[in-house]
Amino acid sequence: MSREFSACFSRKHGASEDGRVLRFSMPVLQAVLSIHPWAREAAELTECVALQDKSAFWKLHDFLFAHREELSQDTLQSKALDFLSHETKVSSKAVQACLSERRFEATLGQDEQLAMDLGINVTPSVFINGRSAAIRSVEDLRTALGSVMAEEKDTVACASGAKKPATCARRN
Repeated sequence: MSREFSACFSRKHGASEDGRVLRFSMPVLQAVLSIHPWAREAAELTECVALQDKSAFWKLHDFLFAHREELSQDTLQSKALDFLSHETKVSSKAVQACLSERRFEATLGQDEQLAMDLGINVTPSVFINGRSAAIRSVEDLRTALGSVMAEEKDTVACASGAKKPATCARRN
């Protein structure tokens, strides 16, 4: 799953015991930068916050989405740090040091390369078992995951001999 912080549809997603959600940043692609010029700074900022406190990451994540219309490249850092100082125990000095060091420059570059390699050009992008899935709602996600889980159950049943071989052969 990719996301960048100023896109309207992207939202926080959770993982279940049956799967996992991989979150990575995709803020530096040219198409994204032309529409969301502060996405890169937001990605760096949130990663620096996550170093100190994972729950503060999600609070900042939600703040950025809720206030995306009010934020700009010029106001992002000051408004985010102000929010963090009132809502979390994150050290603003540590976040600023992390940003100054460009600690996540390489990670963000790797995320961008991965997005390009996978053909990702929109956020969010969802892959299930290595295949791109057109997910636009929670219901789409539930349906897609239900189908994958049913396929997995059939595969296990065929492999264990619990299903008749003729039924398994027709599936393949």
